[in-house]
Amino acid sequence: MSTATQHKMDQRTQSQKMAQVAYERVSARKDSNFKDYATTAKKFPSLIHTCGLSQAVAFGLAKGDQAYLDDLASVLRAVGYKDLADASGLDSKARSTPLVAYLRLSRDALLAAGWLKRYAEAAQREADLLYQICFWLPAGSNVMPKPWLNKEQIMRKTLVDRLEKVRDKGQHPGLLLQRYLAKPATGEMGDPDEKHRLLAAAIQAAHNSELQTLYRLAFERYYQLLSSTTQPWECKDFRTQTRLIVGLGSENVLETGITVHHTYGMPYIPGSALKGVAAHYCHRVYGAEDARFSKPEDNDDAYREYMQGIGPYPGDNYHRLLFGTNDDSGCIVFYDALLIPDRKQESLQLDVMTPHHMGWNNTSDPRAPTDFDSPTPVPYLSVRGRFRVCLSWRGPASDRAASWLAFAMKVLEEAVRLWGVGGKTSSGYGRLIPVT
Repeated sequence: MSTATQHKMDQRTQSQKMAQVAYERVSARKDSNFKDYATTAKKFPSLIHTCGLSQAVAFGLAKGDQAYLDDLASVLRAVGYKDLADASGLDSKARSTPLVAYLRLSRDALLAAGWLKRYAEAAQREADLLYQICFWLPAGSNVMPKPWLNKEQIMRKTLVDRLEKVRDKGQHPGLLLQRYLAKPATGEMGDPDEKHRLLAAAIQAAHNSELQTLYRLAFERYYQLLSSTTQPWECKDFRTQTRLIVGLGSENVLETGITVHHTYGMPYIPGSALKGVAAHYCHRVYGAEDARFSKPEDNDDAYREYMQGIGPYPGDNYHRLLFGTNDDSGCIVFYDALLIPDRKQESLQLDVMTPHHMGWNNTSDPRAPTDFDSPTPVPYLSVRGRFRVCLSWRGPASDRAASWLAFAMKVLEEAVRLWGVGGKTSSGYGRLIPVT
């Protein structure tokens, strides 16, 4: 058959040829190591953009991505690069080809890498979907063809089956929320009841008697160390007037999160959250009456020059003194407010929000809200209980340190009572009042 006849029979575009070979190569790689292959396929186009084809290939060889580079050479071979037999040939050509030919090779390699990335992502999504379907099958079911799962997925499914049996015996709420989701709980294949089971297990773990005993010892030791400081300090106990939720938008396996102590799994209020609401309240409320309580401007050049010894004193600013700026720390330290141990009080509470107009919040395809929209219940955890809030003076020794410390506590008390702390404060959450 002549060359002209062959060309007439194969009138596919360059993209079509690349797509066909890329699909065949990715399909042939669906084995136990496909996860690593897919990871390389996803990042390689960006690697070419960042450091060029030659360095990207060298980096891939150094990382052991031989299989992916062999496939990249195969895709390029389909569009005219007949001398690219494998990864070594691609590496040699990328290092030795002249500039104009190198630019053309880089462009074609970027297109080929794009096709490999697309098909690798599609294959990964297919594997994930099949993996999720397995959760809905009873143990020992023969409905799902076992070859569709690799060894890693089979092992994980066995572990997940075990998690469901031991989850109710957990003693660390934070660990349960982060690691003990047994089934997909969101999306089309999600099980809504799985959220309730996980949250219920966390609530039960927080009330575990052994955890409560250990946490009480840690709580007492924490404040004994604080009371031993030589600097002025002050503590005050607060209780939740309304439910409290801190860390609602933090990273979590569910749509909602909560801030809990890393070691003990009990909820607490970070000192940064207390300092933030106190500083903002001081600026907005006290600063409206006296400018010295207002937050300094971002371009606080006069104070910077004074600190460097090249300018005069810019005048008093009490906000800077108490809370500091980006250039200088404040004189008041806000400690994490730990939950006061109480065996009678279940600190973690099951809560729910019901957004009605989900379509209106869809930025890609917003739909106007109507009275016919159905609510979407989203369960999450909130907190009730008492917290111990402590502040200390970390500025220069001064006979006014205690007065400033008492003032900072007053500002914080007003802020958490009137404004609240944490998430959903506009809905009434996060209000704290002193324990009398």
